[in-house]
Amino acid sequence: MDGDKGNNGGEGVAAFRHRHDGWTPARQVAFLRALRETGCVKAACRHVGLTTTSAYRVRRRIPAFGEAWDQALVFVAPVLERAAMERAVTGWLEPIVYKGEVVAHRRRYSDAMLRMLLLREDARKVAPPPRARDERREAAAALLKQLRAQARRGGTPEPV
Repeated sequence: MDGDKGNNGGEGVAAFRHRHDGWTPARQVAFLRALRETGCVKAACRHVGLTTTSAYRVRRRIPAFGEAWDQALVFVAPVLERAAMERAVTGWLEPIVYKGEVVAHRRRYSDAMLRMLLLREDARKVAPPPRARDERREAAAALLKQLRAQARRGGTPEPV
């Protein structure tokens, strides 16, 4: 197919042209790596020089890319949870400034972080079975392998 939309018959890879300044396979890999490191879509997009709007569009168009995206967020989740837990439970010291000088510190806590952590714990109770998680992990690994191969060739994606 030579159009922007449609399916090339393969699972998880949409048939669309790659622009040299768009979501090339190399940029997709770089985005997924940055997302895995930061857990922030906006920061990962900034890293590859593309917009969040286009990132979410590609996520919808290429299901395997969406699965790899989800896996990147699953990977970074424990790190983010630890940081959130620290802010919620341990808190942080906030300086009290009077006449331009720090005169004391007060400990601040984040109720919003605590609420988020509690909601996340409730969501874990209905997590997908391990088999589904393994299938998603395998799909993400297959997509990364395909994108790397395509980036080396500079060609069109093959079916996963």
